[in-house]
Amino acid sequence: MRTSNGKKKRERGETRKTGKVSPLISAGLSLFGQGRLAKAKKVFEKANKMAPLNADVLYHLGVIAREQGRIDESKNYYEKVISIDPEHVNSYFNLACILLDQKKYDEAIKYYEKSISLQPDCINAYYNLGIIEGIKNNHEKAISYYEKVVSIDPNYTNAYHNIGCILISLKKYNQAIELFKKTVLLDPSHLDGLFNLGYISMIIGKNEEAIRYYESVLSLNPRYVTAYNNLGLIFQKEQNLDKAAEYYERAVALDPEYSDAYLNLGNVFRARGDCAKATEYYAKSLEIKQSLVGLVNQTGLQKELCNYEEAYDLTLKVLEYENLKKSDLASAHDTFIQLCDWDKATEVIDRFRSAPMDPDGRDVLAGSFMEFCGNTDLRLDEIACLHKEWGRLTEQGVIAFEHDKRILEREPGRKLKIGYLSPDLREHSVGYLIKDIITHHNSEEFEIFCYGNFDERNGDGFTQAIKNSCRDFKYVFHLSDHQLAQVIFHDEIDILIELAGHTAGHRLRALAKKPAPIQITYLGYPNTTGLSRIDYRISDRFAESGPDKDYRYSEELIRLTNCFLTFDGFGDVVPIEWEQKRKGEVIFGCFNNLQKLTPLAITLWSRILEAVYNSRFHLKAKQLNTKMVWENIVKEFGKHGVPEHRLRNLGYTPTREEHLRLYNHIDVALDTFPYNGTVTTLEALWMNVPVVTLVGESHAQRVGYSILKNLDLEVLVAHSEDEYVAKAIDLATNPEMVFELKSRMRKNLLASPICNPQVTTREIELRLKKIWMEYVKEQTEAQGSSSRVPGSREMDRRPPESLSPTKNPRGRDESGGVSGQDDPFGHAITAASKLRVAMVKLREGEFRQAMEISRELLDLEGISPLAWYVLGLSHYRLGENEQAIEALEHSLKLDPKNAGAWKVVGEIHLVMDEIEQANTCLKTIAELKNQAGANRHLAAGA
Repeated sequence: MRTSNGKKKRERGETRKTGKVSPLISAGLSLFGQGRLAKAKKVFEKANKMAPLNADVLYHLGVIAREQGRIDESKNYYEKVISIDPEHVNSYFNLACILLDQKKYDEAIKYYEKSISLQPDCINAYYNLGIIEGIKNNHEKAISYYEKVVSIDPNYTNAYHNIGCILISLKKYNQAIELFKKTVLLDPSHLDGLFNLGYISMIIGKNEEAIRYYESVLSLNPRYVTAYNNLGLIFQKEQNLDKAAEYYERAVALDPEYSDAYLNLGNVFRARGDCAKATEYYAKSLEIKQSLVGLVNQTGLQKELCNYEEAYDLTLKVLEYENLKKSDLASAHDTFIQLCDWDKATEVIDRFRSAPMDPDGRDVLAGSFMEFCGNTDLRLDEIACLHKEWGRLTEQGVIAFEHDKRILEREPGRKLKIGYLSPDLREHSVGYLIKDIITHHNSEEFEIFCYGNFDERNGDGFTQAIKNSCRDFKYVFHLSDHQLAQVIFHDEIDILIELAGHTAGHRLRALAKKPAPIQITYLGYPNTTGLSRIDYRISDRFAESGPDKDYRYSEELIRLTNCFLTFDGFGDVVPIEWEQKRKGEVIFGCFNNLQKLTPLAITLWSRILEAVYNSRFHLKAKQLNTKMVWENIVKEFGKHGVPEHRLRNLGYTPTREEHLRLYNHIDVALDTFPYNGTVTTLEALWMNVPVVTLVGESHAQRVGYSILKNLDLEVLVAHSEDEYVAKAIDLATNPEMVFELKSRMRKNLLASPICNPQVTTREIELRLKKIWMEYVKEQTEAQGSSSRVPGSREMDRRPPESLSPTKNPRGRDESGGVSGQDDPFGHAITAASKLRVAMVKLREGEFRQAMEISRELLDLEGISPLAWYVLGLSHYRLGENEQAIEALEHSLKLDPKNAGAWKVVGEIHLVMDEIEQANTCLKTIAELKNQAGANRHLAAGA
């Protein structure tokens, strides 16, 4: 009983105290509302002295302590409140918020859940639980909490917004858009909702929508710097570098510590070719905040500038990061390859194999594919898989243009439209190899379009020669991938040939949209593009292994009969005479890019140097101007006992002429492997320097073989490491053999198909026509066997007639006039007129009518060769190949100089996969053209 009476006394006492402190509480809250925290605190402390167990006083002291940054003190107050009043919801909630700020998520969850148990509609507790689960990547749980929030309050905009943010991370963009639109509908001034609508629009390529949303953000808040940055990204993607720079500069003007905007400015100036400014902005970005992407970009730029030692230091910083993606490690690997630090390169590959693929970094990864082609640490199948994964990710979600119906509606028998796309339609290795193919196309059958992916100011004499020989030349560097694809599509290109592969300046992402019905990769890159929407790859029968290895390509291979390369030489630089009985030292050399150099090559070269007394080795590459690179190479030779004095560093020369003249000091060139030289091999042969090459399995490992095979120089081809060493030694110790080779290499080159672009061009044209015919046939069949090709005439389905000429039994022509036996002159005029009619019928696609008319003229002197030709061509147009060849061979017996007949016969052989016969026709056409050219010169001289 005493206990009970004592309790009642205490309760009465607390009630009296609460009554006394109520005015103080009201005064403290008023001061708190005015932001006068210090005075509010004094008032609540006074109240606490009067009523030490008053939960409201303690709670407000906790609130004030938290506002003033005294977090531990605030927690103590809330804990006291809970000990006095275990059902004080706000104290549980505020304790949870402190723990959330301290990233003590599990403890925070307990207090939020306690708040909800006491107050089931505690909306902010649900909201903050959603934040925590989102941070922990428990996306479904987070969304369920936010959905609970909006079920309590359907106008809680931030809950909709946060669900949208989670959906962005899950790449569920369409659902996210609906949530952000709901957010903005409820609150039109919701900046983050508008910004995220812009962000998604940018991600999915709806740039115009993105720009509108970002401009709405800036109209509400002109200091929203991220909106300026993202507008810059959009215009940079569209190649509008000036506009992009303008927005980035606005961003850094508002926030001088905005490192990402400085980084993006660096990218703009790098794209403009202003490397000094790019370096400055990259450095500024890294000074503000060291980031992985900043380090990778600065590293790449310094490699472009040949500042390899600085690139080395930056790469070491990159490798300090944990959990690097494949793209980051590929860039690091590239640094060490260029520096010839192969041990570190191998270490990076060990990390690379287990690193995750970053879809957003796939283009950075692809920037290292060229180095992978010569990498002995990765298997060929691994390299192929990386290419195909890049292709899969690039094509993912990209809608391809539709062509089939449009193709079938085009005029039959028209010229084929061929497009060439390249950043190198100028004086460049690719420019040397493609110029003469473009300029030698048959303008009567092909319309050539060229798309130069470089600034017009960087065009040169090569560019002009290409311009002069094609129907249309467009500079497309300023176009986005989508815009470029639209241009090609609207030009109605039939076959698009891209010449870059995964090299600088490629536009493969545009080709992922399939702007042309047939797409081909050729020349610029020694491996697959990885894109399933590129249909073919042009190579040759020597540069590729057997068909059992074709699975590594995403494209179908077109194996040319001769070398896939063709060019017209390197100007007037003349090789020096080489003494047959030369005495003194033997000079080996290699002028290939050091990215192709491997420790295995140095091992074999060292064996050669060891075996050849008084021999030396000359190396030439731009990287050799860096001391570290040369020291690494010297060290690698040193492992095999070759001292530095037997090596010579030729460094970099500014002009091709100076470069070529250095070959005059080389006796024997040694090719790199597993990535052979291409243009460097042609240079050496042009300068009469024999090149020993080692044949491998991939295209990159077989280009040297293809070149030498076409020059009838198989004596320089090795199929094993020991044979490679033996052939090099044999040459070095047999000056007579070297003299004999040096006396005929340039001659062999000039006489080969490599220096006869008309031969290569004709075969390429035949191949293009064949794949086009196959494509049209497939599309026609896909429309249904009873369908007629739109715009064409119905074909006569009757069995083909005999090829023997149909004679008029009455000896009269169709008009009833006298036959040629009675009036030869008049008959000749009539026959010529009929032949012209047959040709018109042929041109208009009325093939049966053309055949009927031409049959009447087959035995007429003077008309007969062309009549047989028209008959053969008509059969060919109807797909009757055997009859076509029989008629065309009749025509060629009567007129062996009919290049048109040879051409069609060649095409038929090609369709029938009779490559050798087709090649014979090509060579005959080339000979006829050469004879015609010689006759023109003779006539001019006369």
